[in-house]
Amino acid sequence: MYDIEPRNRSNPYLIENFGMSNLVINRYIHRDRVTAIDIREKEEICDAILAAVKISVGEEINEQELLVLASYPLVDVLNPNISPRCNWMVIRDTNGKVVGVVLDYFGENNYRYFCYGDTDVIKLFLTTFPKTNGIATHPDDFRIVIPTWQIKRDELGNLLDSYWQLRDKPEIVTRVYNPLSEYELLSITLDHNFEVIDLQERHHSSILSLLENYQHHSYKSPEGHIGVIDKNTDEVLAMSGILAQAQRVGFLPISLSGNLVTRKGYEGKGLALAARAATLNKIKLMDLYNQGIVVSDANEKSLPLNQKLGYRTIRINSGLATFWWCIYRR
Repeated sequence: MYDIEPRNRSNPYLIENFGMSNLVINRYIHRDRVTAIDIREKEEICDAILAAVKISVGEEINEQELLVLASYPLVDVLNPNISPRCNWMVIRDTNGKVVGVVLDYFGENNYRYFCYGDTDVIKLFLTTFPKTNGIATHPDDFRIVIPTWQIKRDELGNLLDSYWQLRDKPEIVTRVYNPLSEYELLSITLDHNFEVIDLQERHHSSILSLLENYQHHSYKSPEGHIGVIDKNTDEVLAMSGILAQAQRVGFLPISLSGNLVTRKGYEGKGLALAARAATLNKIKLMDLYNQGIVVSDANEKSLPLNQKLGYRTIRINSGLATFWWCIYRR
Protein backbone atom coordinates (compact mmCIF):
# COMPACT_ATOMS: atom_id res chain seq x y z
CA MET A 1 0.00 0.00 0.00
CA TYR A 2 2.87 2.36 0.77
CA ASP A 3 5.76 3.26 -1.52
CA ILE A 4 8.28 5.84 -0.28
CA GLU A 5 10.54 7.15 -2.99
CA PRO A 6 12.33 10.38 -4.05
CA ARG A 7 10.85 12.31 -6.96
CA ASN A 8 14.24 12.38 -8.72
CA ARG A 9 17.91 12.12 -7.84
CA SER A 10 18.83 15.77 -8.48
CA ASN A 11 15.89 17.11 -6.46
CA PRO A 12 14.78 14.42 -3.99
CA TYR A 13 11.35 14.96 -2.47
CA LEU A 14 10.38 12.77 0.45
CA ILE A 15 6.99 11.54 -0.74
CA GLU A 16 4.84 8.69 0.51
CA ASN A 17 2.40 7.42 -2.12
CA PHE A 18 -0.71 5.39 -1.40
CA GLY A 19 -3.94 4.60 -3.17
CA MET A 20 -7.46 5.60 -2.24
CA SER A 21 -10.17 4.08 -4.43
CA ASN A 22 -9.18 5.17 -7.96
CA LEU A 23 -7.12 8.10 -6.66
CA VAL A 24 -3.51 8.51 -5.57
CA ILE A 25 -2.39 10.45 -2.50
CA ASN A 26 1.11 11.93 -2.57
CA ARG A 27 2.07 12.76 1.00
CA TYR A 28 4.88 15.33 1.13
CA ILE A 29 6.63 14.66 4.43
CA HIS A 30 7.99 17.77 6.15
CA ARG A 31 7.28 16.85 9.77
CA ASP A 32 10.52 16.17 11.63
CA ARG A 33 12.35 16.03 8.32
CA VAL A 34 16.13 16.21 8.52
CA THR A 35 16.97 16.86 4.87
CA ALA A 36 16.54 20.36 3.39
CA ILE A 37 13.28 21.11 1.58
CA ASP A 38 13.85 22.45 -1.91
CA ILE A 39 11.91 25.59 -2.87
CA ARG A 40 10.62 23.74 -5.95
CA GLU A 41 8.93 21.22 -3.69
CA LYS A 42 7.24 24.03 -1.76
CA GLU A 43 6.13 25.66 -5.03
CA GLU A 44 4.64 22.36 -6.19
CA ILE A 45 2.64 22.08 -2.97
CA CYS A 46 1.52 25.73 -3.19
CA ASP A 47 0.28 25.21 -6.75
CA ALA A 48 -1.66 22.13 -5.64
CA ILE A 49 -3.23 24.05 -2.73
CA LEU A 50 -4.45 26.86 -4.99
CA ALA A 51 -5.82 24.35 -7.52
CA ALA A 52 -7.70 22.48 -4.77
CA VAL A 53 -9.17 25.67 -3.30
CA LYS A 54 -10.44 26.68 -6.76
CA ILE A 55 -12.18 23.31 -6.99
CA SER A 56 -13.72 23.81 -3.55
CA VAL A 57 -15.04 27.24 -4.48
CA GLY A 58 -16.42 26.10 -7.83
CA GLU A 59 -16.83 29.63 -9.20
CA GLU A 60 -14.73 32.58 -10.29
CA ILE A 61 -12.88 34.28 -7.45
CA ASN A 62 -10.31 37.07 -7.43
CA GLU A 63 -6.68 36.40 -6.52
CA GLN A 64 -6.84 38.13 -3.14
CA GLU A 65 -9.85 36.12 -1.97
CA LEU A 66 -8.26 32.92 -3.31
CA LEU A 67 -5.20 33.62 -1.14
CA VAL A 68 -7.44 34.21 1.88
CA LEU A 69 -9.22 30.88 1.47
CA ALA A 70 -5.91 29.08 0.91
CA SER A 71 -4.05 31.03 3.59
CA TYR A 72 -3.63 28.42 6.34
CA PRO A 73 -1.98 25.68 4.25
CA LEU A 74 -0.03 28.22 2.15
CA VAL A 75 1.50 29.93 5.17
CA ASP A 76 2.29 26.57 6.75
CA VAL A 77 4.20 25.45 3.65
CA LEU A 78 6.25 28.63 3.43
CA ASN A 79 6.87 29.46 7.09
CA PRO A 80 10.12 27.74 8.17
CA ASN A 81 8.96 27.42 11.78
CA ILE A 82 5.59 25.85 10.93
CA SER A 83 6.54 23.61 8.00
CA PRO A 84 8.47 21.09 10.16
CA ARG A 85 5.23 20.35 12.03
CA CYS A 86 3.24 19.55 8.86
CA ASN A 87 2.69 17.07 6.06
CA TRP A 88 0.72 17.80 2.88
CA MET A 89 -1.41 15.23 1.10
CA VAL A 90 -2.01 16.04 -2.55
CA ILE A 91 -4.78 13.90 -4.03
CA ARG A 92 -4.67 13.24 -7.78
CA ASP A 93 -6.89 11.39 -10.22
CA THR A 94 -5.69 8.79 -12.73
CA ASN A 95 -4.58 11.55 -15.10
CA GLY A 96 -2.44 13.21 -12.46
CA LYS A 97 -4.81 16.15 -12.00
CA VAL A 98 -5.05 17.62 -8.52
CA VAL A 99 -8.53 16.99 -7.10
CA GLY A 100 -7.84 17.65 -3.42
CA VAL A 101 -5.29 18.78 -0.84
CA VAL A 102 -5.17 18.05 2.89
CA LEU A 103 -2.87 19.87 5.30
CA ASP A 104 -1.88 17.55 8.16
CA TYR A 105 -0.90 20.04 10.87
CA PHE A 106 0.56 19.12 14.23
CA GLY A 107 -0.07 22.08 16.47
CA GLU A 108 -0.98 22.46 20.09
CA ASN A 109 -0.76 18.87 21.31
CA ASN A 110 -3.19 17.71 18.64
CA TYR A 111 -3.40 17.07 14.91
CA ARG A 112 -5.66 19.02 12.60
CA TYR A 113 -6.55 18.40 8.96
CA PHE A 114 -7.51 21.26 6.62
CA CYS A 115 -9.33 19.81 3.60
CA TYR A 116 -9.92 21.37 0.16
CA GLY A 117 -10.96 20.03 -3.23
CA ASP A 118 -13.77 18.08 -4.81
CA THR A 119 -16.54 17.39 -2.29
CA ASP A 120 -16.68 13.65 -2.96
CA VAL A 121 -12.88 13.44 -2.68
CA ILE A 122 -12.95 15.17 0.72
CA LYS A 123 -15.63 12.76 1.95
CA LEU A 124 -13.69 9.75 0.64
CA PHE A 125 -10.52 10.92 2.34
CA LEU A 126 -12.26 11.46 5.68
CA THR A 127 -13.81 8.00 5.50
CA THR A 128 -10.62 6.25 4.39
CA PHE A 129 -7.63 7.96 6.00
CA PRO A 130 -8.51 7.39 9.69
CA LYS A 131 -8.31 3.63 9.00
CA THR A 132 -4.71 3.77 7.73
CA ASN A 133 -1.48 3.64 9.67
CA GLY A 134 -1.04 7.28 8.70
CA ILE A 135 -3.09 8.17 11.77
CA ALA A 136 -1.21 5.88 14.14
CA THR A 137 0.46 8.79 15.93
CA HIS A 138 -2.88 10.11 17.22
CA PRO A 139 -5.34 7.22 17.34
CA ASP A 140 -7.89 8.85 19.65
CA ASP A 141 -8.22 12.40 18.36
CA PHE A 142 -9.03 13.48 14.78
CA ARG A 143 -9.65 17.18 14.09
CA ILE A 144 -10.77 18.61 10.76
CA VAL A 145 -11.41 21.98 9.15
CA ILE A 146 -13.71 21.78 6.12
CA PRO A 147 -15.79 24.23 4.04
CA THR A 148 -19.41 24.45 5.17
CA TRP A 149 -20.62 25.10 1.63
CA GLN A 150 -19.38 21.60 0.71
CA ILE A 151 -20.24 19.60 3.83
CA LYS A 152 -23.60 20.15 5.53
CA ARG A 153 -24.21 20.05 9.28
CA ASP A 154 -26.22 16.82 9.20
CA GLU A 155 -23.36 15.07 7.36
CA LEU A 156 -20.71 15.73 10.02
CA GLY A 157 -21.73 12.90 12.32
CA ASN A 158 -21.20 10.25 9.64
CA LEU A 159 -18.13 11.62 7.84
CA LEU A 160 -15.73 9.23 9.55
CA ASP A 161 -16.26 5.53 10.13
CA SER A 162 -18.41 4.24 12.99
CA TYR A 163 -15.47 4.12 15.42
CA TRP A 164 -15.30 7.92 15.48
CA GLN A 165 -17.80 10.16 17.24
CA LEU A 166 -18.22 13.90 16.78
CA ARG A 167 -17.29 15.56 20.05
CA ASP A 168 -19.45 18.39 21.36
CA LYS A 169 -20.88 20.96 18.97
CA PRO A 170 -18.78 21.72 15.88
CA GLU A 171 -17.74 25.35 15.68
CA ILE A 172 -18.62 27.32 12.56
CA VAL A 173 -16.24 30.16 11.71
CA THR A 174 -16.19 32.84 9.05
CA ARG A 175 -12.97 33.34 7.09
CA VAL A 176 -12.19 37.09 7.21
CA TYR A 177 -9.32 39.22 6.00
CA ASN A 178 -7.98 42.73 6.45
CA PRO A 179 -6.12 44.38 3.52
CA LEU A 180 -3.40 46.35 5.30
CA SER A 181 -2.91 48.69 2.36
CA GLU A 182 -6.18 50.29 3.52
CA TYR A 183 -5.71 49.90 7.29
CA GLU A 184 -4.73 52.89 9.43
CA LEU A 185 -3.14 52.57 12.86
CA LEU A 186 -5.78 52.58 15.56
CA SER A 187 -5.64 53.18 19.31
CA ILE A 188 -8.36 51.94 21.67
CA THR A 189 -8.84 53.81 24.97
CA LEU A 190 -9.25 51.53 27.98
CA ASP A 191 -9.92 51.93 31.69
CA HIS A 192 -6.77 53.05 33.56
CA ASN A 193 -6.56 49.66 35.32
CA PHE A 194 -5.90 47.89 32.01
CA GLU A 195 -2.79 47.92 29.82
CA VAL A 196 -2.03 46.55 26.34
CA ILE A 197 1.36 44.80 26.24
CA ASP A 198 3.40 42.20 24.37
CA LEU A 199 2.89 39.04 26.40
CA GLN A 200 5.93 37.40 27.99
CA GLU A 201 6.82 33.98 29.34
CA ARG A 202 5.70 35.04 32.81
CA HIS A 203 2.14 35.24 31.45
CA HIS A 204 2.09 31.63 30.23
CA SER A 205 0.06 30.16 33.11
CA SER A 206 -2.41 33.04 32.98
CA ILE A 207 -2.85 32.49 29.24
CA LEU A 208 -3.53 28.78 29.75
CA SER A 209 -6.29 29.57 32.23
CA LEU A 210 -7.70 32.10 29.76
CA LEU A 211 -7.88 29.39 27.07
CA GLU A 212 -9.43 26.65 29.23
CA ASN A 213 -12.79 26.76 27.47
CA TYR A 214 -11.44 27.57 24.00
CA GLN A 215 -10.81 24.13 22.47
CA HIS A 216 -9.77 25.31 19.00
CA HIS A 217 -6.97 27.65 20.03
CA SER A 218 -3.56 27.68 18.30
CA TYR A 219 -1.46 28.77 21.26
CA LYS A 220 1.99 27.32 21.95
CA SER A 221 3.88 30.19 23.59
CA PRO A 222 3.41 33.92 24.37
CA GLU A 223 5.59 34.87 21.40
CA GLY A 224 3.63 36.94 18.88
CA HIS A 225 0.73 37.51 21.27
CA ILE A 226 -0.56 40.81 22.57
CA GLY A 227 -2.65 40.95 25.69
CA VAL A 228 -4.66 43.27 27.86
CA ILE A 229 -3.57 42.82 31.47
CA ASP A 230 -4.78 43.98 34.84
CA LYS A 231 -2.05 46.40 35.95
CA ASN A 232 -2.46 45.40 39.57
CA THR A 233 -2.27 41.61 39.19
CA ASP A 234 -0.58 41.14 35.77
CA GLU A 235 -3.40 38.73 34.90
CA VAL A 236 -4.13 38.38 31.18
CA LEU A 237 -7.72 39.46 30.58
CA ALA A 238 -7.82 39.36 26.77
CA MET A 239 -5.47 38.23 24.04
CA SER A 240 -4.86 38.26 20.30
CA GLY A 241 -1.95 36.72 18.43
CA ILE A 242 0.01 36.57 15.21
CA LEU A 243 -0.08 32.84 14.52
CA ALA A 244 2.26 32.76 11.51
CA GLN A 245 3.39 34.83 8.54
CA ALA A 246 4.77 34.06 5.09
CA GLN A 247 4.96 35.32 1.53
CA ARG A 248 5.19 33.49 -1.76
CA VAL A 249 7.17 35.31 -4.41
CA GLY A 250 4.78 37.27 -6.64
CA PHE A 251 1.90 37.11 -4.16
CA LEU A 252 0.68 39.28 -1.29
CA PRO A 253 2.28 38.54 2.10
CA ILE A 254 -0.07 36.78 4.53
CA SER A 255 -0.32 37.11 8.30
CA LEU A 256 -2.59 34.76 10.24
CA SER A 257 -4.21 36.32 13.30
CA GLY A 258 -6.01 34.30 15.93
CA ASN A 259 -6.41 33.27 19.57
CA LEU A 260 -8.77 36.18 20.17
CA VAL A 261 -10.10 35.48 23.66
CA THR A 262 -11.57 37.45 26.58
CA ARG A 263 -11.55 36.17 30.14
CA LYS A 264 -14.99 35.34 31.50
CA GLY A 265 -16.40 38.28 33.44
CA TYR A 266 -14.52 40.90 31.42
CA GLU A 267 -16.63 40.85 28.26
CA GLY A 268 -18.05 44.09 26.92
CA LYS A 269 -15.17 46.30 28.06
CA GLY A 270 -13.47 46.58 24.68
CA LEU A 271 -10.50 44.45 25.78
CA ALA A 272 -10.54 42.02 22.84
CA LEU A 273 -11.01 44.93 20.44
CA ALA A 274 -7.95 46.65 21.91
CA ALA A 275 -5.87 43.45 21.71
CA ARG A 276 -6.85 42.77 18.09
CA ALA A 277 -6.25 46.41 17.08
CA ALA A 278 -2.80 46.26 18.68
CA THR A 279 -2.09 43.07 16.70
CA LEU A 280 -3.01 44.79 13.45
CA ASN A 281 -0.92 47.81 14.39
CA LYS A 282 2.08 45.59 15.04
CA ILE A 283 1.79 43.94 11.61
CA LYS A 284 1.21 47.30 9.93
CA LEU A 285 4.61 48.44 11.27
CA MET A 286 6.41 45.41 9.80
CA ASP A 287 8.15 46.33 6.54
CA LEU A 288 7.73 42.85 5.05
CA TYR A 289 4.02 42.51 5.80
CA ASN A 290 2.49 45.99 6.02
CA GLN A 291 1.04 45.86 2.50
CA GLY A 292 -0.27 42.33 2.78
CA ILE A 293 -3.42 40.73 4.15
CA VAL A 294 -4.24 39.60 7.68
CA VAL A 295 -6.47 36.52 7.79
CA SER A 296 -8.49 35.05 10.62
CA ASP A 297 -11.28 32.57 11.31
CA ALA A 298 -13.92 34.43 13.32
CA ASN A 299 -16.64 32.75 15.34
CA GLU A 300 -20.09 34.24 15.82
CA LYS A 301 -19.00 36.41 18.77
CA SER A 302 -15.80 37.77 17.26
CA LEU A 303 -17.06 38.43 13.73
CA PRO A 304 -18.61 41.87 14.48
CA LEU A 305 -15.49 42.88 16.42
CA ASN A 306 -13.24 41.99 13.51
CA GLN A 307 -15.49 43.82 11.07
CA LYS A 308 -15.19 46.99 13.20
CA LEU A 309 -11.46 46.86 12.53
CA GLY A 310 -11.84 46.49 8.77
CA TYR A 311 -11.89 42.73 8.32
CA ARG A 312 -13.93 41.63 5.31
CA THR A 313 -15.91 38.51 4.51
CA ILE A 314 -15.99 36.48 1.29
CA ARG A 315 -19.13 35.30 -0.42
CA ILE A 316 -19.39 31.88 -2.05
CA ASN A 317 -22.55 30.48 -3.61
CA SER A 318 -24.46 33.54 -2.34
CA GLY A 319 -23.40 32.82 1.25
CA LEU A 320 -20.45 33.60 3.49
CA ALA A 321 -17.23 31.57 3.21
CA THR A 322 -17.39 29.64 6.48
CA PHE A 323 -15.67 26.53 7.80
CA TRP A 324 -16.44 23.73 10.23
CA TRP A 325 -13.88 23.19 13.00
CA CYS A 326 -14.65 19.70 14.31
CA ILE A 327 -13.18 17.30 16.84
CA TYR A 328 -13.74 13.53 16.61
CA ARG A 329 -12.87 11.00 19.30
CA ARG A 330 -12.93 7.22 19.33
